[in-house]
Amino acid sequence: MTTPVYFDLDGVLRNLNKSVYGYEPRGWNEKTIEGLDLLEVINQDLSILEYAPIMKYYKVVNDLFPVVKIATCQLPHWITRTNKWIKRRLPNAEVLMFNRGQEKFDYVINEKGGVLVEDSPFFEDYSNVILIDHPYNRHVDAPMRVKTAKQLENILYELGLVQ
Repeated sequence: MTTPVYFDLDGVLRNLNKSVYGYEPRGWNEKTIEGLDLLEVINQDLSILEYAPIMKYYKVVNDLFPVVKIATCQLPHWITRTNKWIKRRLPNAEVLMFNRGQEKFDYVINEKGGVLVEDSPFFEDYSNVILIDHPYNRHVDAPMRVKTAKQLENILYELGLVQ
């Protein structure tokens, strides 16, 4: 039986930071020049959720997995637009939505025995997490951290998660 791999959406496949800030923020709740955080900006313009660009990891994931398993946390009023983004870019995806990051972690790691490709800096254990490197998670001690799409591809093969 193969170990299931689940991909977080935002910060892994969809680039909300580029749409909101135009650059990679240093902090998790960094403010724009208008003094708004990411959630506030998106809540003022929900179309960002539907039209945000892809992350550099998208092509590797899309090429290696005929069905991409997405595990994401989305606010209830974000779900429709998020689903449109996913349908357009990953039409065969299996999508699981959670209310909190810890629920997602518990489901993927503890319940399914899977590996999570994630950017969140808030988990206690990263032994089964492939951490997508961002300035806001550099303080996290993660044994599997990737900075490039090629590194992600290599680690997925090294772990036997793709053939």
